[in-house]
Amino acid sequence: MAGQTACLLCGGGLERRRSGGMRRYCEECMDRAAEQASMAMRVPCKECGQTFTTRKRSVRYCSDKCRELGYRRHRGASRARAGQTASSSASSAPSGAAAAATGAGQAKRKCRACGKEFAPDWKPGRPRAYCSEDCRTEGRRRLYREAMRRYCSDPEKRALKAARSAATAARRRAREKDEEGR
Repeated sequence: MAGQTACLLCGGGLERRRSGGMRRYCEECMDRAAEQASMAMRVPCKECGQTFTTRKRSVRYCSDKCRELGYRRHRGASRARAGQTASSSASSAPSGAAAAATGAGQAKRKCRACGKEFAPDWKPGRPRAYCSEDCRTEGRRRLYREAMRRYCSDPEKRALKAARSAATAARRRAREKDEEGR
């Protein structure tokens, strides 16, 4: 039936709620389901392999020490994938003007806008893609123009964009008119 489903525990039929959502458990099974959801689970630690007890499914490590070791190992692996060595961590990176002058030991990169090679400053996260703020601005403008060119090549999408732009302009004019009237 379209308006009924079965209880996940006993298999009994469930009626659709007034709000339109479906229930998972019948009235008799609600308490048992809540009890099972709060039961402790035995899971292995992702770092040391020791089995530990938790009530949350998202817990992966048995202690703060294992969690920190796991995060460090993961961070080192992601840096290795990005072409950096795991040994160039935040504590061993040069700071201040020395980092900017040396490029913090990273390989030179090509600017996406002008193609000139540059040594990016050391910063955590994603390395810079542009050699200067002007190149960054120009590169972002070029990417936007290319995206709009691709998007507006379809007449239907172009008409939708024009309609959205007209609606936005009309809302802005109405808002400005309301502000003047106050």
